[in-house]
Amino acid sequence: MLAGIVNYLLGLIYFLDRQSLFDELKIASRMDQAKLIMSNNFHLNISSYEIAESLCMSYSYFRKLFKEYTGYTPKRYLTGLKIEKSKELLTTTSLYLKEISLAVGIENVEHFCNLFKKNVKITPTAYRNKTQGKFK
Repeated sequence: MLAGIVNYLLGLIYFLDRQSLFDELKIASRMDQAKLIMSNNFHLNISSYEIAESLCMSYSYFRKLFKEYTGYTPKRYLTGLKIEKSKELLTTTSLYLKEISLAVGIENVEHFCNLFKKNVKITPTAYRNKTQGKFK
């Protein structure tokens, strides 16, 4: 009888372990889906609330899981995507700052410049000059 109980408990532990792995995979899949949504739509000013809603999650739960999964809040992650795209555009094009600002979903060019400088530690113009080999 004792062997049967031990066998039952081992089976239950195995089941719970497999179930938690499945839950983790589901969460990872949803967070990857959120990252994909953000990557494809960052220029449209999609909100974290809309992303959470599209994943059928509450915003607070989504934000908590996303931060645990990526190390960044959804807002910070979106900002990072905008900064990376703007760095690419500054390096590879001669677009005006206003055009780059609009391309990454920031309507106010002054806000764009401040956000860029806060994150990259130099102005967009200085970044362009540095990456395109133009020095003053």
